[in-house]
Amino acid sequence: MEYSDLLAVISLTHNHPQTIEDVIQNCAEYYKKHGIEIYFFDSSDNDDTKTIVEKYISLGYDNLIHLSLRGLEMQDKMNMIFSGKGLRKKYKYIWPTKDRAYVKEWVLEQVLDAARDDYDIIFTFPNKYENGERYDSAKEFYRDYAAWVTTVNVTVYNTKTILRDYKIVDEGYYCPGSEAFLQNAAVFDGLAKLDSPRIKIVDTNPDGICMSLFSSTTTEHSIETWKDHWITVNDHLPEI
Repeated sequence: MEYSDLLAVISLTHNHPQTIEDVIQNCAEYYKKHGIEIYFFDSSDNDDTKTIVEKYISLGYDNLIHLSLRGLEMQDKMNMIFSGKGLRKKYKYIWPTKDRAYVKEWVLEQVLDAARDDYDIIFTFPNKYENGERYDSAKEFYRDYAAWVTTVNVTVYNTKTILRDYKIVDEGYYCPGSEAFLQNAAVFDGLAKLDSPRIKIVDTNPDGICMSLFSSTTTEHSIETWKDHWITVNDHLPEI
C-alpha cells in the first residue's frame, strides 16, 4: 500500500515496549486504513521496542516505521521532528505524540478533514471554551490554549507554514530544562510569522484521546519545571 504524504504520526518513546504494543494493537489498523504512517522515535537503551515494532511489520502493518535513537534526549528528538529529520518524505502535517497516546478513529477522520482544508495548526482537545472551533488570532489562541500546548500529543503542525522556517533551538528559545516546552516555542513562533493564521480546534470529547494503561507519567518536578522554564520560554516568544 502507498501511504499518504498528508500526515505522519510520530511517537516519542523510551523503554516502553508494553506501551507501544498496546497502542499498536489499538490503533494501527485504522491508521493504516486511512493511509497514515506511524514513526517510533525510540531512544530506548535496548531493542525491546524495536522487536515489537518489527513483529507487527511482519504481520502486515507496513505503516509502522522504527528509528533507533539510543541515548537521544527528548529535546533533540523534538528538534529532529520539527526539522523533518528521520522522516521518509516531506509530509504536509506532522503529529508528534507521547508513546502512550492515540486517538479514536473518528478523531483521526476529523483531523484529516482539517488537514485537507489547509489549517496552520490543528489542535485536538475537549473544547470547553465558547469561542468556537476556529481561531484566526495567535493572541486569542495563546490566551485559551497556551498551557495545553505543553501536552505533546494535542498539536498537529503544518510543515509548510508553521514549521517552514523552524530554527527554534538556534534562536535562543531552548535552555536547560525547557525541553518540556519546546513545542510551545515552535507553535507560537510559527503563528507569529503568519499574517492571518488559521487554527482549527478538533473537539475530541472526553473519550477521543486514549492513553495506554501500560505507561504512567510523573509530576515529581512539575512545579519547578513550570516555574523555572515555562516563564523563560514565554519570555522568548514573539510579541503577539
